[in-house]
Amino acid sequence: MMKVRSIRDVFIRSKEPFPYDWNKKGVLYANQNLEVIQEVKGGVIQDNAVWYEDKNGDYYWSGGFQKIEEPELIEFKHLIDYSQLVKINGELPALGSRKTIIAILDTGIQTHPDLEEAVLEQRNFVSDNDGAILPWHGTFMAGIIGGRTLLTRGVKGLASNCEILDYKVLKDTGSTDMDAVKKALEYILHGGGPQPDIINMSFSVRPGVIDSLMAEITAKGILVVGAGGRDNLFKDNNCSFLAKIPGVISVGAAESVYLSNKESKYPEQIDFVYHNMKQWSTYTSPSFYYQDQGDSIYTAITSGLLAREISFNDQADVFSLLKQKAFNISEFNPETLKIYKL
Repeated sequence: MMKVRSIRDVFIRSKEPFPYDWNKKGVLYANQNLEVIQEVKGGVIQDNAVWYEDKNGDYYWSGGFQKIEEPELIEFKHLIDYSQLVKINGELPALGSRKTIIAILDTGIQTHPDLEEAVLEQRNFVSDNDGAILPWHGTFMAGIIGGRTLLTRGVKGLASNCEILDYKVLKDTGSTDMDAVKKALEYILHGGGPQPDIINMSFSVRPGVIDSLMAEITAKGILVVGAGGRDNLFKDNNCSFLAKIPGVISVGAAESVYLSNKESKYPEQIDFVYHNMKQWSTYTSPSFYYQDQGDSIYTAITSGLLAREISFNDQADVFSLLKQKAFNISEFNPETLKIYKL
């Protein structure tokens, strides 16, 4: 079995690996994982006739994916302290006694030694699961934001004293369940659970489905941080549908060739951007640690920075403060993990 990740939105095809109108079953959105049972030959798209078959017998054109290298079981001997790694224009504020509450809407979070007592509440809003548990993505986000190792190894997040709401809204295939996203947002608004300061959303959404809910949430003063896109920000001057929703703090990640080019153009909806380098975080067993890159990672970093500002002073306009502390893109340094404003 092979694992791949979508690099763009890919149609799910039933019955036959060919791009017909009648066999369109749905869409697997960008940055989602897929377990491939086998490769098969099918309809040719852009000179590529290789298709992936999943365990349900559905097909996906392989040109929309990149292969995932599975991490090996490792003896992790390093300390990854994001409060030391991430650079802002000035000093990071100290963590106060105020524990910021962050809702991570994602795949779910696996128990991890660096996340002990980090999760305040867990809820699964996905109704149609296949029994598999693939919570690596949510676990990765949680480590960046709220990892709290007390050892000289492991992951220490930007807001290591925060409390996390673990809300599963991605299906076990890795695709976004928009009904689950709506249920999670409605629960945050009306469910009587813990009230988050920040909602972290590192996934793709369909246009127009959650816009009104997001308007209600941001009107309550809850910060929503969303993945905005990768190199497409500069190549196509386009961003994700999530980033286009008013009130969402949108985050992108791009290669140095774009960030170092003063002539690069980008969508006005993007608030922050980072150099798209691989970063370590918490992962599922048995490896427990892994390196990855992408706008999801930097969305979590931005949530962690905002959480740290809230912990220091919860009466401040923390988004405006972070904008002030972000570097101008003209100060781009490919060797340092900096937050840039656009």
